[in-house]
Amino acid sequence: MIPSVPLIRRVPPGQSYFAAVEVQLPQVLTNPLNMSPGCTDGFISVNNLYATQALNYLQIQTTSADVNVSGVNSAASSSFSFQTITGNIYLQNANINSLSVNTISGNVNLVPVKSTSLDISTTSGNIQTTGSVALQYAGFTTTSGELMGDIAIGSRIKQLSTSGDVTLSIPLTGTISTAYALSFQTTSGVINSQFTGPIAGSIAVASTSGPVRVLGGSVSAIQSTNSQFRARLAGAHPPAT
Repeated sequence: MIPSVPLIRRVPPGQSYFAAVEVQLPQVLTNPLNMSPGCTDGFISVNNLYATQALNYLQIQTTSADVNVSGVNSAASSSFSFQTITGNIYLQNANINSLSVNTISGNVNLVPVKSTSLDISTTSGNIQTTGSVALQYAGFTTTSGELMGDIAIGSRIKQLSTSGDVTLSIPLTGTISTAYALSFQTTSGVINSQFTGPIAGSIAVASTSGPVRVLGGSVSAIQSTNSQFRARLAGAHPPAT
């Protein structure tokens, strides 16, 4: 068990105080490890955890503090949850079962992250993903923040934006029989997405006034202004608009 480390020193009015706490773990733990660090500002860093350390649950809540998680191989049933207001979130070389990220104006960087399921939500913060993988589900929600980069999808992706632009490359990693479900929705943002790989399943695009361009395999869809689009991906072309 990791002990709670309270800050006991009394800080005089008008003065600030910085405390650094470092915890080192043995390379092998017999019981699942649950961690819930938190702070207002500064930064929180979780680095170089092995699968043998059985990190099962990691929850981080901050106001303006940045969060950096790298070199983490978690337990098979692990659940990670990060929440900030203005703090940025960086995940590098992380293997996670379930990932949930929520921030207001902080940016989110996944470089790269492998996850069974991930759900990333920002208001004005940008989302950048590079070389990441979602084996089952990836969800991205932004208001005015941008979503960019690439993420490999094993089954489903759902992207929602209000005015934020989306530029995303989506390698499909399942088999030819995988029933993919790809969903893109925006109000006034621009969506430009391209997928590659075995194609089967369905695609849904909804836009109020933003232009949408989705390309992949034998499907080439361009949809914009007050319209919705649905098509089969197995060799079908979208209906004429």
